Amino acid sequence: HPLGVAEIIADMKLDLPSLVTALLHDTVEDTSVTLSDISIEFGEEISRLVDGVTKVGRLPFSSSEELQSENYRKLILAMARDIRVVLVKLADRAHNMRTLQYMTPEKQRKIAKETM
Repeated sequence: HPLGVAEIIADMKLDLPSLVTALLHDTVEDTSVTLSDISIEFGEEISRLVDGVTKVGRLPFSSSEELQSENYRKLILAMARDIRVVLVKLADRAHNMRTLQYMTPEKQRKIAKETM
């Protein structure tokens, strides 16, 4: 999955830190690697980007369209400091949608609903 996200980022012709962030975007959530570890190995910029992508994934979404719209607005405003965070998260979502056929029907519905 991270390689697929990185491919989307490469197709967008984003910079090297964005590409590295795409490769590492699930690392903190899925492994014992910490943001401090990423900072030591890859630098503060990439650590900050990975942290931003991780936080975006934790934003709660409501079933109400109005509240979800407000969450998106807040997300974009909060991430305005570095648009690369939003672009990596969008690439992550796009790759998830492209690979839905390999997931269980329950997981397909969950991901599709979150992406809408």
